[in-house]
Amino acid sequence: MLFLMRKLIGASLSTNHARAAARPAIIACLASGLAVTATQVTSGQDPPRAGTGVPMVIPVTDQRLLDPEPESWLMYRRTYDGFGFSPLRQIDASNVVDL
Repeated sequence: MLFLMRKLIGASLSTNHARAAARPAIIACLASGLAVTATQVTSGQDPPRAGTGVPMVIPVTDQRLLDPEPESWLMYRRTYDGFGFSPLRQIDASNVVDL
C-alpha cells in the first residue's frame, strides 16, 4: 500500500508533508476495506475463497489449539505440551536419507 500511496501523491513518504498528504488516502482505503468486510459479515455471506474454492482463512479456535489437525502447526511447538512431535508419517527412518 505504501508503494501505491507514493505513486498517488508523487512524493517520497519520508517527509512529514508527504505523510500528511497521504493520510486521507490511506484512511479511505482502510475504511472501504472495513465497509466491505462489515457488509459481508452482516449479510451472512461466506468468507472470501481462494481460486480453488478453499477458504482463505480457517479460524483458529480453542478446540483446534487443544487438538490440532495432524498437518497443522498452529503454534511454535505444535501443541501446548511443547513436545514438537509430528504425527505425520511421510518421512521415516527408511527415507530420511533421501531428503
